[in-house]
Amino acid sequence: MTTITKLCKSAGTAVLLILLTNATAFAGGEGSMTDFEAAQSKAVKAGKLNPHPRQLASTESKFPSETNQLQAHDINPEKNNYLVLSKKIQQLKPVLLTANELAKEDGGGYGGFYVIICGKTVNEIADNPDFNELLEKAKAQNVKVYVCGISLSKFNINPETLPSNLEITPNGILYGFQLAKAGFITLTI
Repeated sequence: MTTITKLCKSAGTAVLLILLTNATAFAGGEGSMTDFEAAQSKAVKAGKLNPHPRQLASTESKFPSETNQLQAHDINPEKNNYLVLSKKIQQLKPVLLTANELAKEDGGGYGGFYVIICGKTVNEIADNPDFNELLEKAKAQNVKVYVCGISLSKFNINPETLPSNLEITPNGILYGFQLAKAGFITLTI
């Protein structure tokens, strides 16, 4: 954590330092990332994690490569792009209703709509037919739904037990910040 602390202090990003400190704590500290990395590797092989995420030049740093990459899919900065960071999977239903209304309202100016699920609610994802149905609706609406890999690691969720149409982002908080930097309109619920 010392390297991250020095980098954050030199960049003057106290908020980022707090989030990275929490993210490291969720993952079990510096030394336990090997279990997380093993889970990531399995997820890549299972096709649940994008093995070649696009890295923005503005995010280049000395942080580990799996946490500084933006998994951008079809982002058009000329359009309205939306991100919802949620700590409850039950919120996916109203989020999809909102995405549908924004698509109508924005018309040709509608870009992408992403949802990142983080926190304890990841325990409710596996073998959940209601959530799977919402994931199918999200896919039909071109809403991209991700789950935070750090949350999966913290709560010992095997990525192989997740629905096949749910993508894993290694660090949901960082990915949210990267999307915000890319111009996404964001909401945390």
